[in-house]
Amino acid sequence: MAFLVISPRVLPRRDAGPKTAQTDTPQSCQNATVNIIVPKDGTVEVQNVGAGHPLLAQAAADAVKQWRYEPTTVNGEPVEIETKICVIFSLTK
Repeated sequence: MAFLVISPRVLPRRDAGPKTAQTDTPQSCQNATVNIIVPKDGTVEVQNVGAGHPLLAQAAADAVKQWRYEPTTVNGEPVEIETKICVIFSLTK
């Protein structure tokens, strides 16, 4: 039996990032991993923030909650999925 699976795709959106995120490092690149569920309607449910800088965890979760996905489908029917997102921050002081 064959299944046609179409993976989720983030729908375009402006201003989906956090307003501010600051650290004591003058210039750095940090990230945070966010574990999410994408229900059939394409919204985002944050399960938890995994690895990453603790000061960026809430900013990463807040940003990802604003995203909307074109849902994953199996044989043309939307399905709920669990996935992990790496949010990359480029910080300057």
